[in-house]
Amino acid sequence: MTLVNYYNYEDIRMLNFELTSKCALKCSRCARVTDPGSFVQVDLPLDLIKKRIPTSIFNSHLLIDLSGNYGDPIYHRDFIEVIKYFKSFETSLYIETNGSGRSRQWWDEVVSHLGPKDIISFSIDGLEDTNHIYRENALWGDIENAVAACAGKVRTFWKFIVFKYNQHQIEEAQALAQKWAINKFKLVKSSLFYYGYGEEDDPLMPDLEYVQGSLAKKIEGIRNPVPLKAKSNQDEANHTLEKENQFQIHPKCITTQRHYISSEGFYTPCCWISIFSKDNGFNIQKKKEFSLYHHDLKSIIEGPAMKELAASWDQMDSAPKFCQKRCSEKVVGHSSHDFIKLAPKG
Repeated sequence: MTLVNYYNYEDIRMLNFELTSKCALKCSRCARVTDPGSFVQVDLPLDLIKKRIPTSIFNSHLLIDLSGNYGDPIYHRDFIEVIKYFKSFETSLYIETNGSGRSRQWWDEVVSHLGPKDIISFSIDGLEDTNHIYRENALWGDIENAVAACAGKVRTFWKFIVFKYNQHQIEEAQALAQKWAINKFKLVKSSLFYYGYGEEDDPLMPDLEYVQGSLAKKIEGIRNPVPLKAKSNQDEANHTLEKENQFQIHPKCITTQRHYISSEGFYTPCCWISIFSKDNGFNIQKKKEFSLYHHDLKSIIEGPAMKELAASWDQMDSAPKFCQKRCSEKVVGHSSHDFIKLAPKG
């Protein structure tokens, strides 16, 4: 039985909306800074959501994830109206934001439309003296106001990417999270290091214990290169092992039943394959078929383009490169980020 037979519109449990590609920050490793011409700054219109996504999918079992590849949802021009619409169906919301650029009054209104099961996750990489180093334009006072407005009314997370400049502040940040009544504090091991630095150390990279596993191995190989003969033997062994294992695609969009809609109105099974790049030729060819401007969500998911994509997952070689990279048997079960579990304080 092919994977396409397992793909059921009625089973969707999570919809990830990138409401906007806009952001007030200028993070140095974000594509809006490194490749500013690679995307259009646009909002996903609420009218399009209402027109193209059947209301039958919205219920108390559905989680709406408001995060994205490039934008921060709070900068959508109709953000409050959007969350009011989603909450009218008693869905649960997950909102991920840097927390800057909005007033306390604005946050009070946002929270008034949310409930205790909804989550607001703040991306804060350090303390008042360091958060702005990577997250340029972040305003600490705005973040404090946002967190204060949310305390005790919704669930709150703090996602902390570890950099060289903030790794010494982890315990202090954890203590501040407790003071702020944050429900969950998560340290993120990132993979956004070492690119463009060759054999030189990346000034942002923390100690290896705080770096995502696959990148740590790559860095170790750069710093301690294997002799050529030994490397040849290793490559041959790896190739043989890979042939024996016959790695396959295990789509997380099926196992988790989460799906993605971009700020430009394109549906894709996940945020990774949504990137319309040269490495993702299938998407470029099928943009119209995946567009909410041309079809409703149910028609897209049950349509021929989606069936063609799902059929490609049966063979590793036929799947799009992003599917091979993110959902092969080698990596399935791992998050796109590694989280560091903190021992509880005694």
